[in-house]
Amino acid sequence: ADIGGGKGVLLAELLRSHPQLRGYLVDLVGPARNAARYLDEQGVADRAEVVTANFFEPLPVEADAVVLCDVLGDWDDHDATLILRHCTDATTDQGRVIIVEMLPDPQRMDLFTEMDLRMMIYVGGRMRDLEGTERVAEAAGLSVHDITPLDNGYTIIECLPGP
Repeated sequence: ADIGGGKGVLLAELLRSHPQLRGYLVDLVGPARNAARYLDEQGVADRAEVVTANFFEPLPVEADAVVLCDVLGDWDDHDATLILRHCTDATTDQGRVIIVEMLPDPQRMDLFTEMDLRMMIYVGGRMRDLEGTERVAEAAGLSVHDITPLDNGYTIIECLPGP
C-alpha cells in the first residue's frame, strides 16, 4: 500500500517491476482521481486499487507492506507519529512499514537546511535526520529493522511493529 502516494508513480513502478504484486494507492480525493488515470496509463490498473482516505484517520486497507515516500517531512513529530501508527495498524501480522525520505547529507547541509526551513514555514513540518526518523517510528510502536541509503540522497527505512 502506497500511503499518500500522489498520482501513483512509485506504485506503478513497483507493479511494473514485480508482476506478481497487487497494490493500493491511498490518498485524498484529488490525488486519488489523478492516480486512477495514471495507473491505467501505466498499464497496471488491473493490479492496483485506488482508495480515497486521509492518513490522519485509520486506513481502510490491509497490506503486507505499507510505504510512505516523501510524506513524513511534511508533518511535525506528533502528526508523523500518528500517520505511522495508522500505517502500522494497516499492516498484516507479518507486515512492515517502509519509510522513504531524503535524509541530510553532510556534504549538502546547505540544501537540507533550506528544505527544513521551507517545510517548517509552509506546512509546519520538518526534515528529519535518521535519528529523528527513528524517534518518530519508535513513538509509533515500530522498530527499525533495516536501513538502505540510496545514491540520490533518499534512504529506505524498513520498520517492523514492536520494540
